[in-house]
Amino acid sequence: MNNKVMNVQLNFATTDKNLRAWNSADEYLVREAEFIDYENVLVVNDFMGAVSKNIEGNIFCYSDTLLSEDGIKFNCLEKNITFTTPYDFIGVKFDLVLLKIPKSLEELDFYLAFSTSLLKSSGVLIASGMQKYLTKNFYELFSKYFNSIDFLLGIKKAKAISCKNPKPINFDFRNFIKVFKRDGITPIKTLPPVFSYNKIDRAALVLAYSVLEDFSDTDKLKSFNIADLGCGNALITAYLIEAFKKSEFFCFDNSISAVESARLTLAKYSNVSIFRSNFFDVKKDLDFDIIVCNPPFHIEQKVVRDIAFNMFKEARKHLKENGVVYIVANRNLPYGQTLSRLFSNVSDIATNPAYRVYKCKLN
Repeated sequence: MNNKVMNVQLNFATTDKNLRAWNSADEYLVREAEFIDYENVLVVNDFMGAVSKNIEGNIFCYSDTLLSEDGIKFNCLEKNITFTTPYDFIGVKFDLVLLKIPKSLEELDFYLAFSTSLLKSSGVLIASGMQKYLTKNFYELFSKYFNSIDFLLGIKKAKAISCKNPKPINFDFRNFIKVFKRDGITPIKTLPPVFSYNKIDRAALVLAYSVLEDFSDTDKLKSFNIADLGCGNALITAYLIEAFKKSEFFCFDNSISAVESARLTLAKYSNVSIFRSNFFDVKKDLDFDIIVCNPPFHIEQKVVRDIAFNMFKEARKHLKENGVVYIVANRNLPYGQTLSRLFSNVSDIATNPAYRVYKCKLN
């Protein structure tokens, strides 16, 4: 069993030696699946395919990011896996759901609602996570969706929960939308797997204000191609689109829930296109006058800077000669040296005790 799970690899380069493609929680899910008779199985939140690779049956997967989808495809070449999301109707009921417990309670609630709605009345849901991240509130949430819950013994610092007799539920992702109103802009709408679900993202707000202050009212009337790389719920674009009325906006994120959130936030605007994409992959032919970026720096509850560095590289590739990239980051993240190697002109245009905004140009 151990050798099978350890045969899963990261499908991207990283400088973080502590980031692994699997952990004991994945192992636990695979082990428990061996004791259950099933045909159709839904795997939720499988990071790099460790679970999907080591089970049988008709496998369906929901992992929110393309990073994970690509990792699953990379590690499961011999499997015929169907990918689905909470925003698609697949018309399949499952005998078994295997759920890797996410980092936030709200995200777990969303995943449980989605997966329970697709579970047969005789079906079983097995959830597992690393014990150090699981609080009492996590365990209590399962009783919202199941009448029968069995807490399994801890194995190698992982805990698992076996759930049967699901309660009836009609899942609608729209019931999970959080709406924030601020500064008279269009309401910001966010779904649970997206960062800063419960509050306005302060870093994004600082970046939006900084860009607006960096352009004169006359320049804002010009026509630009503006990209929001890693757009999340599109808060930054929501601010800019009201000021740069003659510009075309392009939002990119590899999270399907971020893309859905951005579509909800920006639904009333006709001068914006929104893409689920690794960086600019779906629009490789486009270059931009302005690129804004609020990069993520967590993967699997670990601080990992590689994705941010790759976002900076891609921003440089797609920047017009006289264009500008704006990046916001926590002050403790050492992005300055990396940006100075990529861009000839790098300056701080805003700082506070928490964040720093970089302005980067090619000349």
